[in-house]
Amino acid sequence: MDYTYVSIDMYNKSVTCRFGGTTYIFSSPQKFVDLTGFPFLDTVRMLSYEPERNLYVIEYAGGVANQGGDLEEMRWIGANIGNIHQAAMSDQHT
Repeated sequence: MDYTYVSIDMYNKSVTCRFGGTTYIFSSPQKFVDLTGFPFLDTVRMLSYEPERNLYVIEYAGGVANQGGDLEEMRWIGANIGNIHQAAMSDQHT
């Protein structure tokens, strides 16, 4: 499984991602926000971004779910994927 993904799970307070076959776990969701500038943490409860599998799913606060690569949050992740990768590597050394 070498595909790229970003997974945010606020129920379990975790953010994980995979780049080039390496899985990274951020030390906290707040660290993910601090390092990447992710602007949606207040509204997103769960998010799965997996472009190779065409999987783009979000659960918002209140239990409302939506899917699609054209969602604002997914477009943000796609535009910032390099920064997310760098942040993930950086957080492993703190």
